[in-house]
Amino acid sequence: MSKLPSVLVIGSGILATGFSGAFQRQNIPVLGLCGRQKSQAQKAAVIAEVPFFVFEDVQTIVDDADVLFFAVNDDVIRDVSNRVLALRQTDKKQVLIHCSGSRTVEDAFPNNDLNYHAMMHPMNSFSDQKQAINQLMSGICFGVSGDKEALSVVNDLIRCLCGEALILTPQQIAIYHAANCVASNYIVSVIDMACTMFDSIGINKDKSKEALLLLTQGSIANFQQQGSVEALTGPISRGDVDTVKKHLDGFKNKDDMLYQTYCSLGLYTVALAQKQKKANNTKLLEIKKLLCQSQ
Repeated sequence: MSKLPSVLVIGSGILATGFSGAFQRQNIPVLGLCGRQKSQAQKAAVIAEVPFFVFEDVQTIVDDADVLFFAVNDDVIRDVSNRVLALRQTDKKQVLIHCSGSRTVEDAFPNNDLNYHAMMHPMNSFSDQKQAINQLMSGICFGVSGDKEALSVVNDLIRCLCGEALILTPQQIAIYHAANCVASNYIVSVIDMACTMFDSIGINKDKSKEALLLLTQGSIANFQQQGSVEALTGPISRGDVDTVKKHLDGFKNKDDMLYQTYCSLGLYTVALAQKQKKANNTKLLEIKKLLCQSQ
């Protein structure tokens, strides 16, 4: 397409609001935002500064869109896309885009559909509608997959958002999304785990949170500057067997999830330390044996 495509966003949650607002602010024509419940769709549209529709009314505009952009829960993309496509009154080919990171276009859209299809998944964490608009325009990376015609449109949208495209095959999508979860969701879990460990020895979680966040931010800064191997520090990086043994002895309940998770993370860290080659490998193997015996 020589001009920017017109977009109808399907959904009224955080991502639907974020994409609608970001597209609108980057001069991508947004025909509107469509949701199931009028009150929720109206609230999202006000934040995004776009028109809103409910499913009962969207038939009047669905054919006008070049792009139908589905920002709904992963498990209902196919049902919602079937419902929206059934409202069309022409045979005009449209680009169908979903923003799930865990669904291929074959999973998401009807098998007998003759339109163009793509996935455009933002690699970021969103918890607020207003913040999502700015986050989507902040130069983030998007995981993309689909057919040639749809990917051309997706690349235009990403360029308008000042983002970067990471092109994926359908076979790569499951591990791609799992990696996103590790880097985003599991980071939260690991920090909470550290807070819980502090709490178990009488240090209040709220008091420990700020200190642990600063520690985490320092590690991320080191990772950004040096890469994972060189950024690794701590007792396993040094091959400090005695300190790791003291850690393990400090846990009161050896069947506890905290203990088991500590051991699993420690084993992964041993492998990273072996790549780093700062510690004596005999010491690292001794640490590995301790951690394996503890599981």
